[in-house]
Amino acid sequence: MMDEGPLNEAQSVNAAKSSSRRIGRFVIEIMNGPEDGRIIECREFPITIGRASDNIVHLPYDHLISRHHATIEREGDSLTLTDLKSTNGTFFREHKVQGQVAIDLNKLLRVGATLLTVRLRSVKG
Repeated sequence: MMDEGPLNEAQSVNAAKSSSRRIGRFVIEIMNGPEDGRIIECREFPITIGRASDNIVHLPYDHLISRHHATIEREGDSLTLTDLKSTNGTFFREHKVQGQVAIDLNKLLRVGATLLTVRLRSVKG
């Protein structure tokens, strides 16, 4: 058997990323309004946000949100937010989203009057 030697930095980073995927998953938390504190597990992507009942993040009470307002997509460890040409816009870090933008975890995004945050939830062991 051949000794493959120590991990290089890139392999170490990749192993850490792989490990983080195993121990956590993305969740969306509603930060205000009548559903303040509600947590939605992100089991499948894209995550759709809007007033229509077929959205994963269904927000029927916020009349500033379009029926199909925005999506969040995942590629590896990266998340992107896309406004779906909503009437009142989608905002990330207080900037109006034009097209598709990369988003950071634990930062506020706003659809209509509703504030949301995306974060990593660790699996309890």
